[in-house]
Amino acid sequence: MNLHNSKIAIKVEQHVRDKMQGWCDAANSEVSGWFLVKPQDSSFYVYDVFLPEQKCSSGYTKIDGYATGRLYGYLRRKYGLDGMTSMKGWWHTHYNFGVGWSGTDNNQIKSTLELAEDYTVSIVINQAGDWLGRFDTLIPIRATIDEIPLIFVQNSKSHAKRDYMRDIKRWVSPLHQRKVIVQPRSILWDLGGNGEPYVTEQEDLFSYENKTIAA
Repeated sequence: MNLHNSKIAIKVEQHVRDKMQGWCDAANSEVSGWFLVKPQDSSFYVYDVFLPEQKCSSGYTKIDGYATGRLYGYLRRKYGLDGMTSMKGWWHTHYNFGVGWSGTDNNQIKSTLELAEDYTVSIVINQAGDWLGRFDTLIPIRATIDEIPLIFVQNSKSHAKRDYMRDIKRWVSPLHQRKVIVQPRSILWDLGGNGEPYVTEQEDLFSYENKTIAA
Protein backbone atom coordinates (compact mmCIF):
# COMPACT_ATOMS: atom_id res chain seq x y z
CA MET A 1 0.00 0.00 0.00
CA ASN A 2 1.22 3.53 -0.67
CA LEU A 3 -0.16 6.78 0.62
CA HIS A 4 0.94 9.46 -1.81
CA ASN A 5 -2.10 11.64 -1.00
CA SER A 6 -2.12 11.15 2.76
CA LYS A 7 -0.61 13.39 5.41
CA ILE A 8 1.59 10.62 6.77
CA ALA A 9 5.30 11.37 6.36
CA ILE A 10 8.69 10.39 7.76
CA LYS A 11 10.32 13.55 9.11
CA VAL A 12 14.10 13.25 9.31
CA GLU A 13 16.27 15.71 11.22
CA GLN A 14 18.94 17.24 8.98
CA HIS A 15 21.87 15.77 10.92
CA VAL A 16 20.37 12.28 10.48
CA ARG A 17 19.97 12.91 6.76
CA ASP A 18 23.56 14.15 6.51
CA LYS A 19 24.96 11.14 8.37
CA MET A 20 23.00 8.53 6.39
CA GLN A 21 23.91 10.07 3.04
CA GLY A 22 27.48 10.80 4.12
CA TRP A 23 28.07 7.20 5.22
CA CYS A 24 26.40 5.91 2.07
CA ASP A 25 28.57 8.06 -0.21
CA ALA A 26 31.81 7.24 1.66
CA ALA A 27 31.36 3.45 1.47
CA ASN A 28 32.36 1.14 -1.36
CA SER A 29 29.64 -1.28 -0.32
CA GLU A 30 26.23 -1.42 1.26
CA VAL A 31 25.97 -0.40 4.92
CA SER A 32 23.18 -0.75 7.48
CA GLY A 33 22.26 0.71 10.82
CA TRP A 34 19.55 1.76 13.25
CA PHE A 35 17.77 5.02 13.94
CA LEU A 36 15.51 6.34 16.67
CA VAL A 37 11.98 7.25 15.62
CA LYS A 38 8.81 8.27 17.42
CA PRO A 39 5.24 9.11 16.35
CA GLN A 40 4.57 12.82 16.07
CA ASP A 41 1.12 14.02 15.07
CA SER A 42 0.38 12.12 11.83
CA SER A 43 4.04 11.47 11.03
CA PHE A 44 7.12 9.61 12.24
CA TYR A 45 9.97 11.74 13.58
CA VAL A 46 13.56 10.46 13.15
CA TYR A 47 15.94 12.13 15.62
CA ASP A 48 19.12 10.04 15.89
CA VAL A 49 20.98 7.48 13.76
CA PHE A 50 23.74 4.92 14.32
CA LEU A 51 26.31 3.04 12.23
CA PRO A 52 27.31 -0.10 14.19
CA GLU A 53 30.45 -2.08 13.44
CA GLN A 54 29.74 -4.41 10.51
CA LYS A 55 31.07 -6.46 7.61
CA CYS A 56 29.74 -5.52 4.19
CA SER A 57 29.84 -6.25 0.47
CA SER A 58 28.09 -4.66 -2.49
CA GLY A 59 25.07 -6.85 -1.75
CA TYR A 60 25.09 -7.74 1.97
CA THR A 61 25.71 -6.38 5.44
CA LYS A 62 26.30 -8.18 8.75
CA ILE A 63 26.13 -6.07 11.89
CA ASP A 64 28.42 -7.20 14.71
CA GLY A 65 26.48 -8.59 17.67
CA TYR A 66 28.80 -7.02 20.24
CA ALA A 67 28.35 -3.63 18.56
CA THR A 68 24.58 -4.00 18.90
CA GLY A 69 25.01 -4.73 22.61
CA ARG A 70 27.17 -1.63 23.05
CA LEU A 71 24.53 0.41 21.26
CA TYR A 72 21.89 -0.78 23.72
CA GLY A 73 24.08 0.44 26.57
CA TYR A 74 24.48 3.84 24.90
CA LEU A 75 20.71 4.17 24.44
CA ARG A 76 20.09 3.44 28.10
CA ARG A 77 22.62 6.06 29.18
CA LYS A 78 21.63 8.81 26.77
CA TYR A 79 17.90 8.31 26.24
CA GLY A 80 16.76 5.96 29.00
CA LEU A 81 15.66 3.45 26.38
CA ASP A 82 15.82 -0.27 26.96
CA GLY A 83 16.46 -3.03 24.46
CA MET A 84 15.28 -3.75 20.96
CA THR A 85 11.70 -2.68 21.60
CA SER A 86 13.02 0.89 21.57
CA MET A 87 15.00 0.42 18.34
CA LYS A 88 12.17 0.78 15.84
CA GLY A 89 14.09 2.33 12.94
CA TRP A 90 16.28 0.41 10.46
CA TRP A 91 18.18 2.01 7.57
CA HIS A 92 20.15 0.46 4.77
CA THR A 93 22.01 1.58 1.65
CA HIS A 94 21.93 0.04 -1.80
CA TYR A 95 25.33 1.43 -2.77
CA ASN A 96 25.03 2.56 -6.42
CA PHE A 97 21.95 0.45 -7.20
CA GLY A 98 18.30 1.52 -7.20
CA VAL A 99 16.28 1.82 -4.02
CA GLY A 100 13.68 -0.86 -3.32
CA TRP A 101 13.00 -3.66 -0.88
CA SER A 102 14.98 -6.81 -1.63
CA GLY A 103 14.22 -10.20 -0.10
CA THR A 104 17.06 -9.61 2.35
CA ASP A 105 15.59 -6.21 3.28
CA ASN A 106 12.16 -7.72 3.87
CA ASN A 107 13.63 -10.43 6.09
CA GLN A 108 15.51 -7.84 8.16
CA ILE A 109 12.39 -5.68 8.50
CA LYS A 110 10.40 -8.73 9.62
CA SER A 111 13.02 -9.53 12.28
CA THR A 112 13.16 -5.91 13.46
CA LEU A 113 9.37 -5.75 13.63
CA GLU A 114 9.13 -8.90 15.73
CA LEU A 115 11.70 -7.53 18.20
CA ALA A 116 10.07 -4.09 18.30
CA GLU A 117 6.76 -5.82 19.08
CA ASP A 118 4.53 -3.14 17.56
CA TYR A 119 5.88 -1.14 14.58
CA THR A 120 9.01 -0.27 12.62
CA VAL A 121 10.03 2.45 10.18
CA SER A 122 12.57 1.59 7.47
CA ILE A 123 14.60 3.73 5.06
CA VAL A 124 16.70 2.64 2.09
CA ILE A 125 18.97 5.06 0.18
CA ASN A 126 21.68 5.01 -2.49
CA GLN A 127 24.63 7.10 -3.66
CA ALA A 128 22.45 8.85 -6.25
CA GLY A 129 20.56 10.48 -3.37
CA ASP A 130 17.36 8.44 -3.76
CA TRP A 131 15.44 7.75 -0.54
CA LEU A 132 12.55 5.36 0.09
CA GLY A 133 10.61 4.92 3.33
CA ARG A 134 8.06 2.47 4.69
CA PHE A 135 6.11 1.66 7.83
CA ASP A 136 5.32 -1.84 9.12
CA THR A 137 3.01 -2.70 11.99
CA LEU A 138 1.76 -5.72 13.90
CA ILE A 139 -1.13 -3.87 15.53
CA PRO A 140 -4.01 -4.47 15.06
CA ILE A 141 -2.92 -6.64 12.10
CA ARG A 142 0.29 -7.16 10.14
CA ALA A 143 0.40 -4.38 7.54
CA THR A 144 2.90 -2.41 5.44
CA ILE A 145 2.65 1.14 4.10
CA ASP A 146 5.29 1.80 1.43
CA GLU A 147 6.55 4.90 -0.38
CA ILE A 148 5.89 7.21 2.55
CA PRO A 149 7.10 10.75 1.76
CA LEU A 150 10.33 11.76 3.50
CA ILE A 151 10.67 15.33 4.75
CA PHE A 152 13.97 16.75 6.03
CA VAL A 153 13.52 19.11 8.99
CA GLN A 154 15.71 21.32 11.13
CA ASN A 155 17.74 19.77 13.93
CA SER A 156 16.25 19.95 17.40
CA LYS A 157 19.74 20.74 18.75
CA SER A 158 23.22 21.44 17.38
CA HIS A 159 25.32 18.55 16.01
CA ALA A 160 28.99 18.50 15.05
CA LYS A 161 29.86 17.55 11.48
CA ARG A 162 31.38 14.07 11.19
CA ASP A 163 34.20 12.71 9.06
CA TYR A 164 32.18 10.09 7.18
CA MET A 165 35.15 8.47 5.48
CA ARG A 166 36.85 7.99 8.84
CA ASP A 167 33.65 6.47 10.25
CA ILE A 168 33.46 3.98 7.37
CA LYS A 169 37.12 3.00 7.75
CA ARG A 170 36.65 2.49 11.48
CA TRP A 171 33.32 0.66 11.58
CA VAL A 172 32.92 -1.07 8.18
CA SER A 173 35.13 -3.93 6.98
CA PRO A 174 34.84 -5.99 3.77
CA LEU A 175 32.83 -9.17 3.64
CA HIS A 176 35.06 -11.10 1.25
CA GLN A 177 33.30 -13.32 -1.24
CA ARG A 178 34.56 -15.88 -3.76
CA LYS A 179 33.05 -18.12 -6.40
CA VAL A 180 31.57 -21.43 -5.29
CA ILE A 181 31.36 -25.01 -6.45
CA VAL A 182 28.46 -27.16 -5.32
CA GLN A 183 29.09 -30.76 -4.30
CA PRO A 184 25.91 -32.87 -3.94
CA ARG A 185 25.27 -34.03 -0.34
CA SER A 186 28.26 -31.99 0.83
CA ILE A 187 29.20 -28.55 2.08
CA LEU A 188 31.09 -26.20 -0.22
CA TRP A 189 34.87 -26.71 -0.36
CA ASP A 190 37.45 -24.54 -2.04
CA LEU A 191 39.64 -25.78 -4.86
CA GLY A 192 42.84 -25.33 -2.87
CA GLY A 193 42.16 -28.47 -0.88
CA ASN A 194 42.63 -26.84 2.52
CA GLY A 195 39.12 -27.62 3.65
CA GLU A 196 37.86 -24.05 4.00
CA PRO A 197 34.28 -23.51 2.85
CA TYR A 198 33.79 -21.13 -0.03
CA VAL A 199 32.00 -17.89 0.69
CA THR A 200 28.70 -17.78 -1.16
CA GLU A 201 26.38 -14.95 -2.02
CA GLN A 202 23.26 -16.27 -0.33
CA GLU A 203 21.13 -14.10 1.94
CA ASP A 204 21.81 -15.63 5.36
CA LEU A 205 25.05 -14.70 7.12
CA PHE A 206 26.69 -16.62 9.94
CA SER A 207 30.03 -17.21 11.63
CA TYR A 208 32.12 -20.30 10.83
CA GLU A 209 35.16 -20.88 13.04
CA ASN A 210 35.45 -17.16 13.81
CA LYS A 211 35.35 -16.30 10.10
CA THR A 212 32.35 -14.33 8.88
CA ILE A 213 31.03 -16.05 5.80
CA ALA A 214 27.83 -16.16 3.82
CA ALA A 215 26.21 -19.50 3.03
